[in-house]
Amino acid sequence: DLTRANQEELSLIPFPTEELFEQHLASFDLVIFQDFDFGPYQMARYLPRIRDHVRAGGSFAMIGGGRSFSAGGYTRTPVAEILPVAIGEGEIEGDFRPAVATGMQRHPLVELARDSADSAARWAELAPMHGANRIARAFEGTHTLLVHPGAKGEDGAPMPVLAVGEANQGRTLALAVD
Repeated sequence: DLTRANQEELSLIPFPTEELFEQHLASFDLVIFQDFDFGPYQMARYLPRIRDHVRAGGSFAMIGGGRSFSAGGYTRTPVAEILPVAIGEGEIEGDFRPAVATGMQRHPLVELARDSADSAARWAELAPMHGANRIARAFEGTHTLLVHPGAKGEDGAPMPVLAVGEANQGRTLALAVD
């Protein structure tokens, strides 16, 4: 909504960052960072707690955009240690339609219909994505579900766009679209 108020006036109370990440993190099944730059919110001190929470059985999802992955400064953070992919540098501009990775057509996150041909047709009908965060490669044991149709990772394989994996006892997801 459009408002004429200053940003500082839009919240009646400060966001309870310390309470959430110091006291209540263990109660969360899933932590999602969607197009989120942790820097301005002084979240760097909580990133090791998030990593440890996931390794102990929690889940974490990073969803792309101009403030995620390398653009958000996550390359050498504790969060990068739990992602199923190695973060590349920069972003890929332009529209694209991600492709379901070979052998992953039946994975529940990408199977849009029980019939494989119908599922492929539904993927082809979806609107294109507008840019992607660059991913260097998927780590061993990761399930790459969607790939970029033209970009390659540093290993020469199609660049992962959607990947899931495990971090010790926890699970992680990386969706590198803008």
